[in-house]
Amino acid sequence: MYIHDLNKRKKELNSALKRVKQGLRKMPPGRLRIKAGPPSRYYQVLDSANRCGKYLGKDDFPKAQALAQKAYLERLQDAITNELSFIGRIEKVRYLSPEDVYSSLSELRKQLVDPFFLSDEEYAKAWLREPYEGKEFNDTDPFYKTVRGERVRSKSEILIANALNDLGIPYRYEAPLFLENDIVIYPDFTILKPHARTVCYFEHCGRMDDPGYLNGFLKRENLYIQNGLIPGIDVFMSFESSTLPINMDSVRQMLAALFVGA
Repeated sequence: MYIHDLNKRKKELNSALKRVKQGLRKMPPGRLRIKAGPPSRYYQVLDSANRCGKYLGKDDFPKAQALAQKAYLERLQDAITNELSFIGRIEKVRYLSPEDVYSSLSELRKQLVDPFFLSDEEYAKAWLREPYEGKEFNDTDPFYKTVRGERVRSKSEILIANALNDLGIPYRYEAPLFLENDIVIYPDFTILKPHARTVCYFEHCGRMDDPGYLNGFLKRENLYIQNGLIPGIDVFMSFESSTLPINMDSVRQMLAALFVGA
């Protein structure tokens, strides 16, 4: 498990531990004893002097449930505490993963080395450096530029590209995607998931009230599906029309949820 995975796990465990402790404060005293049936019987044991405990009838079933949940939370608390302690011991050790070895080299040495392992960051840098031939622009196409200096086709695409850049999400604009039957399309954004070493696609559908544009969009969506690229898994989309412009707060929130740390 790499360091970034440990940090993510520690955050997850600390959040769970907080909720466990909150839950335990609400639990009834004692512990649950179960006598297997049929019918099963439940008892609340309050002290060692009465090991049999108090019988919990039908009306006391919620208390039996609470005591069972309490026992689960207590065991869960121990397991979480033990794992956090283990992570703490790992963090005290000077740890260099195979991916970190290449990252630790100077830029001049990196140019001379063919690495076996790449960190997510180095993998993304290498992916971004790979050349590709995007879709050509016509002389009549509008001229818009992103903060990265790349030319795009609409103001909405500027906003999306800049949001991807701000969020640190690696992307290519209108890179070719080669499909079956020698079909080539140019998704608006090809997005890299460095941790998974996979790509997915993001399309902005900007004229949804234009019937001709809508038909083209539906053909494009079917083409994705026919090639095994499923909307919501491999392909993601945002939409707008002449009366409902793009909501960048929502789009930014979606991009962060889908791709930050992916």
